[in-house]
Parts: sequence; C-alpha cells; structure tokens
Amino acid sequence: MPEVAPLSTLRPTAQIDTPPPPDPDPTPSATVAPETPTTLPTIATPTTAAATLTPLPTLEGEELELAVAELLANPMNCDVPCWWGAVPGITSIDEIKHAMSPYNFGIYEYEEGGEVVHLRFDIENNEEQGGFEVRIVYNFTNSILTGVTAYSPSISEFLTKYGQPDEIRLWVNNDPRLTNPTVWLQIVYLQKGMAVGYITDMFVQDDKVAGCFAEIERGRLRLLAPDLVTYYKDFTPIFEVDRRYLSLESATDLTMEDFMQLFSDPTQPLCIETPAELWE
Repeated sequence: MPEVAPLSTLRPTAQIDTPPPPDPDPTPSATVAPETPTTLPTIATPTTAAATLTPLPTLEGEELELAVAELLANPMNCDVPCWWGAVPGITSIDEIKHAMSPYNFGIYEYEEGGEVVHLRFDIENNEEQGGFEVRIVYNFTNSILTGVTAYSPSISEFLTKYGQPDEIRLWVNNDPRLTNPTVWLQIVYLQKGMAVGYITDMFVQDDKVAGCFAEIERGRLRLLAPDLVTYYKDFTPIFEVDRRYLSLESATDLTMEDFMQLFSDPTQPLCIETPAELWE
C-alpha cells in the first residue's frame, strides 16, 4: 500500500464566503491507506438539531494523519450508500460540518438565494513525491443532503461490496480529434441511489473496440437521495445528457451474470469489447 502523506504536507484551503461554484471532479491521483485503523466519523440519523451537537476536539499530529488516512481509505463506512457517514435524503449540512470539524479540511460553500446548495471539502498536497488531491462535493436542498460526488473504489471492490447492479452502460468516445480515445463504463444502482463511472483508453481489435479496467484503481461516484432518481441520466456528472450510452446487453455479448463473474475478480484483466460499428 502507498505510504500516508505526512500531515505537515497537507495544505487545506482557507474557508471563504463567496467562492466560485465547486468543481465536481473528485478523483484523487493516488490511493492513500492507513497503517492503523482509527475511529471514523458517525452522523446521527435522523438529523440532529445543530444546537444539540457537542463540539468535537480538533485532531493534531499523528492522530490527525491516521484519521485522515482512514477517511480516505474507507469512506463508504455504513450499510446504506453513504459518504463519511452522511446519507443522501437524511443527513443535514450541520451534521456534516460537525462530523468533519476535527479534520481541518479546506471548506468551500456556495450559496443560492441565501441557502447553501454546495459544500466542498478539499485535501491538497502539492509535494512532487506522493502528491494527491481529494475533492468531495455535497449538494443540499433545504439544508438536507441530496447528493454526493466523490471517488469510488476499483470495479471489483465495488461489485463485491454492493452486488449486481440494476444497469450497466457503455460509451465509446472515439472522436478523431482525440489523441487518446476512451471507453466509459458506468455501473448503476437505481434503487440505492448510486452510480459509479470508470474511464480507460480504447484500443482496436479486428472489428471491435475494447478497454481494460484492471489498473483503474479509482472511478467517480455519485450518490443521490433515492426519491430523486428515475433513470440513469439523473446521475450527473457520471452521465452527461448529450451522450449516447448503450446498455451492456446491446453493446456487448455479455449478460449481467457474465459481467459480475468476470469483473468481480481482481485477478482478471477486466476487459470489455464492443462492435466498432456501434460507435461510428
């Protein structure tokens, strides 16, 4: 496992009142994992009034290093789809701020009509060796969490934890103007309000295009309150409205059962093929 970056090199951004809209891209450039487990934040459900939340002590030194590393290594730490204990449709903005207060993360708030609609946490390390950036974006309506954009585990880890999805979608971006055409693989759990997307380089083999995902350690995750989900394109930015995504069955020879068997095994190359003519 990669070593945890010393906390002295983490440079959280100062809190500001009126920043630009948050950048939804949360994907870190390296994986961080702890050597010693620490206690993860827990958030009360149903929501707790801000006045009843007892201030938490600020973490420092090695304790803070280990706690941040554990957050990054095990962010979806509850039985239902959540992020750092926060559940879309249930958790309040005050509870999220309270749970994150010990970590000294950079916080950005974005308001519309006097109400916070986006909350972003940044962890940055610009050292030349072992540098990483983590960005988590929360969305709110009436101060209740409605969505989270973050990073995901690898495909095999994700499938092993959550089981067979409701849908799998593909998109091949073979625009001739691109230096590196790509294959996009999106895994959707409609009933759980969860989707994750992975991108890899495309290669051509006979009359097919293909992409292999075994070395893709992180994807992009989107969590939504289940009552906000009606179909897969609700999961923006995992899906973009103007792109043509095909179902697994219509784009490949694989069934859902085939996909689960192949892609749940991290020792396999995790490659997927689709006829080139579908994407012309």
